[in-house]
Amino acid sequence: MVEPRELWKTVPDSPFPHEIAIDLNDTLNIAALDYVPNQLDSIAGNALLYNLFTSINGNDWLCVVDSGVWRDNTNLKTVRFMPVVARYVKLQILSSSRTSVSAADISLHGTLIKPENKVLNTIVPLVNEKISVLSIPSSGYISIKLNDFGMNDNVELSFYNAVGQNVYHYKMGTNRDMSFDGRQILKNEGVYILVVNTATGLYKKKFLFNQFNN
Repeated sequence: MVEPRELWKTVPDSPFPHEIAIDLNDTLNIAALDYVPNQLDSIAGNALLYNLFTSINGNDWLCVVDSGVWRDNTNLKTVRFMPVVARYVKLQILSSSRTSVSAADISLHGTLIKPENKVLNTIVPLVNEKISVLSIPSSGYISIKLNDFGMNDNVELSFYNAVGQNVYHYKMGTNRDMSFDGRQILKNEGVYILVVNTATGLYKKKFLFNQFNN
């Protein structure tokens, strides 16, 4: 769990949206955000309409991982979403109960990702039916679904390029659905191999990554 905390208040009467970007100082698997409005400020408002973005590099905010409307009160607001690999998180407020907005506490929940430098073992069996990998050219994201694995099994994912070099490693835990920004973790278009490491063995899936082009 990672919980960077900030007391945040925007300038009154400044045009919306009001935004705060948080640097987690490492790449993590983010799955939830807690927002608590300022309990004592009678001037700043409570966030109402919001968008939540993530980014690997702090410059590309191309995917809204969650959006919605919070009730106008000072209660804890929790946003849970499909886990996303990111280092930066941006909370964008589109409207509030006043002309400014505040936060007494912003907490982010996730798990740390540690990269590994490995060489692909060519004897890993190919098991297509267990792994679904979908490259989405319109967004540059990769959607991964694991089928027929034990729900309590911890799973690790490793991405290799066509010449067998490890380009990304991720501890998936017990989640079975995941999305990655392929432009950040793979960089280039082409053929890749996803290796799934479980308690019962290793499995691999070859897929083609198509990068988004404007």
